[in-house]
Amino acid sequence: MNNTIGKKTAGFKMTAGQHHTVLLDHSGKVWAWGHNQYGQLGNGEKTGMHPNPFPSRVIPSWGDDVKIRDICAGHNHTVALDERCRVWYCGWDNYAVPPMPGAEVIGGKVVPEQIKFDQNGGNKDVRISEIAGGGWHTMALDDENNLWAWGSNMVGQLGVKDIDVGIGHDACSYIPIKVDVLPERTKIKSFATGGQHVAILDENGKIWSWGWNQYGQLGNKDVKTGLNAFEKIAVPVSGLDDVVITKIATSYYHTVALDEHGRVWAWGSNRYGQLGSESVADGPDNNIAQSAIAVPVSGLNDVEVVDIAAGYAHTVVMDKNGNVWAWGYNLYGQVGNGEVSNGDFFSYISRPTHVCEWRDERGRCVDTKIQQIMSTTNHSMAVDSLNNVWAWGFNRYGQLGTGGHEDANLTPRLVMWPVNSGVAPEPPSIAHVMAIDEEENKLKVEQAGFHIAVYAKLSENKDSKIVLQFVDTKKQNLFAALEENDVRIMEDRWAIAFGSHTHLDVDRNLEKGILTLGLNLRDREHTEKGKTLKIRFIRSYNDFGKAEDFDTYSITFISA
Repeated sequence: MNNTIGKKTAGFKMTAGQHHTVLLDHSGKVWAWGHNQYGQLGNGEKTGMHPNPFPSRVIPSWGDDVKIRDICAGHNHTVALDERCRVWYCGWDNYAVPPMPGAEVIGGKVVPEQIKFDQNGGNKDVRISEIAGGGWHTMALDDENNLWAWGSNMVGQLGVKDIDVGIGHDACSYIPIKVDVLPERTKIKSFATGGQHVAILDENGKIWSWGWNQYGQLGNKDVKTGLNAFEKIAVPVSGLDDVVITKIATSYYHTVALDEHGRVWAWGSNRYGQLGSESVADGPDNNIAQSAIAVPVSGLNDVEVVDIAAGYAHTVVMDKNGNVWAWGYNLYGQVGNGEVSNGDFFSYISRPTHVCEWRDERGRCVDTKIQQIMSTTNHSMAVDSLNNVWAWGFNRYGQLGTGGHEDANLTPRLVMWPVNSGVAPEPPSIAHVMAIDEEENKLKVEQAGFHIAVYAKLSENKDSKIVLQFVDTKKQNLFAALEENDVRIMEDRWAIAFGSHTHLDVDRNLEKGILTLGLNLRDREHTEKGKTLKIRFIRSYNDFGKAEDFDTYSITFISA
C-alpha cells in the first residue's frame, strides 16, 4: 500500500501492495514485479500465484510521451498519476467482496485504465494532485482540496456518510466520490491509507482518522470490538498535544507519525512490538498489547528521523545521516537485522535496531547512504544515494525483485533491473547473454542484473543440451584471465531437481569478448517451477587460494 507520504527523493518513488512492488523511476516510467493474480502488475496478463521475480515495465496506457509523476498500490491493485493530473488503475476491481489469496479471479484490469472523476455532472475537470492506495480502496486529492474515494467500505474507510458499511454492492463505490466526514474547512496537507483506515494530516500538523479501529489504529482513545470496531466520522488523534506532525504512515494494525523535531510516534496494535515503545506491552498472547493514543518510540533519543514507513506489523525509519532503523514482526527478515526465528510466528523485535548489513551482488558489505525507504505487508525497501534499490523480507512471490522467490531475506539485497533500463545497478561487465538449445534454436532469455531467466524445454526423460553465450560488451576483458577450472557451477536449493551436470564445455573467443558454456540439464521433477543454478566467474585469488574477485550470475531455467 502507499502508506507513507512524500517519497520522491533520488528521482524515485516506491510503493507496494500485499505481495507486489511498484517503482516510478527518474524518467517517469513505471516498473512492477511480484504477485500478479489480478493484473496488478499492469503487464497485460494475469499470471496467478506464480512469482514474477524481477522488474518489468507497466504498459503505458497513458502514452509513451506522457510521464507518470506519482504511484500508489493497494492490497492487489496499482494506481498511477500522470503529469496531466489523470489517474490510471490496474488490478483488482470487484470491491463488493475483497479478494483472498488463491481465490477465483472474478475481477481485475490487466492494463492500466483511466479513472473518471465526475464533478457537477461532468461540467468541470477534476485535476488530481496526490493519490494513495489502501487495502481494498483508493483515495485521491484534487487541486481544490477535495478528497475522493472509491472501493470497499467494509468498515467505513471511504469516509462517505451515505455509503453502507459491510460487504456487497451497497457497501462500496465503483466510481470516485467525495469524502464528507472531515470537519468543515479542513485544509489537507497530506493523507495516508492503511489496510482499512485512513489518516489525514491537516495544515496545522493535526491528524484526523476514520475506518477500522479494533486495535486503536485511529488513536482516538476509543477502541471498539466486534461488528462496531470502526468510526465513520473523522476523529482526532490523542496524545499529541502541542506536537506538530509533518509526516504520517499507516498499515493494517498501526499508525506512525513524525514530528517537526524528528521524533517518531506510534499507536495501534503492538502484538509484535511494532510501536517500538517501552510504555506499551507487547506479545502475540497479550490482550492489551496495543495503544489507542500516540506514544513515543523508544531508543531513538539521539536520532533525528526524516522518513517513516509502516508494514503489516513492523516499522522502518530513516535518520538524517542515511541510516535505517526497523522493529516489529520479523518472521521473514523484514526488520533486516540478519536474524529471524524461522517458522516461529512469535519472531519479532520490539525496539529499533540498526539495519547495517548492505551487501552488493558479490555478497560484499558496502558503505551505503540511504535516501528513501518504503515498507509494506512483510517486506521493506530502500533507495541509496547512487540510485541502487534494495529490498529485504518476504519474497515468496518475487516481490523483492532480486531474481529469486525464497520466503525470507534477512538482510537488504539489490533489486535486479533489466539490462539497459537506465536504472542501477547494471552488471559491471556482461551486458548480453544468449541461449541456444541442441537444435540451434535461440531460446528466450530475460536478463535482470545478475539474474538470467532462460525459457527452455526441459525433458524428464532425457538431458536438455543448452548453450549459454556471455558477451563482454563493455570490453573489460572479463574472460581474458579465466582458466578452464575457474568457471564453476554453484548449485542452490533448486538445482537438486536437475540430473547430473554431465559436462561443462568452455569455449572462448577473447578477441570478441565472448565466453560460451555448454550445459546438460534434466528436469527430474518435471514441474513448472524454475530451476536455478549459479555460475561464478573468478577473476583473481588471494594468497590462500580463495577467490577474492568474481561475478556470480543466478541462472533460472523455466519450462517453456
